[in-house]
Amino acid sequence: MPRSACWVASAAATVVVAMGLVACGQAAFEASAVACGWQSRNEFLLSRVSTYQASSLLNQISHEGQNLLCQDTRTFYFACPAMSQPGSRRPEPAALASGGEQQWVSLAKASGYSYLLVAQGIEPDSMVAPPVGSGDFSSAPSGARLAESSAIGEVIPILEYRFADDNNRYTRYRLLKIR
Repeated sequence: MPRSACWVASAAATVVVAMGLVACGQAAFEASAVACGWQSRNEFLLSRVSTYQASSLLNQISHEGQNLLCQDTRTFYFACPAMSQPGSRRPEPAALASGGEQQWVSLAKASGYSYLLVAQGIEPDSMVAPPVGSGDFSSAPSGARLAESSAIGEVIPILEYRFADDNNRYTRYRLLKIR
């Protein structure tokens, strides 16, 4: 191999390795506050994992044998069995996606789930939108939310919060107890 080709190959390999190191450094930098003790694990996860707030509450109140049907696929932190799609690992059917909360409640009840975590994309409020990862939540639903929940059947609203991802896309989460 000619000397100039060796230099080009070495430079290309160096660039690839450097790009990998930069990506690793960026991921390590984000978690460095936790590693150094400046931020708690819970604070870090609340700001990065959309379902962590619901999972931490559900882990405290759920009992043996209870399970969760979740519209979000991020179910790692739930201690109880959590399924994002009942009966399969395929993406949710279009009929279920367009059916709304009523259809999810009916499915959860018919399938024997104890809890339902509803995830609904929303537009951010103009001035009231919470910062990235914050949990604008309420464990005591307002009158409008109670009327909405009674209209969808035998459910008890437990938790409601909004989560903004890194791209400022907002999702409203509602944790419901199925009776």
